[in-house]
Amino acid sequence: MNHLNVFKHSMQYFLATVLLVITSESAANSGLDLEKVANCVACHGADGIGKAWQYPNLQGKPIDYIIAQLEAFKAGTRKGSSMNVVAKPLSEDDIEMLAEFFNQVQ
Repeated sequence: MNHLNVFKHSMQYFLATVLLVITSESAANSGLDLEKVANCVACHGADGIGKAWQYPNLQGKPIDYIIAQLEAFKAGTRKGSSMNVVAKPLSEDDIEMLAEFFNQVQ
């Protein structure tokens, strides 16, 4: 990965985090785990639109679909270079929360 890509990815993560901090009051009231959401939106976008071709759009995807994919990544039955690592520590509640988040973003 070259320095420009590292910089772009870092900026996306930073901007996603800023967006989440700005909306933290409503997020806290909705039960969102901002740290976990920030990890996801760094690649999949705060609006659920992937930031690059390799990051799928998750905006409005059915909750059951997202849950099934995250569970498959966590179990290792679906291979994805970074998603297996990202999904491994997620609890069932985390997975449900993230699925609901991406289902509802616009």
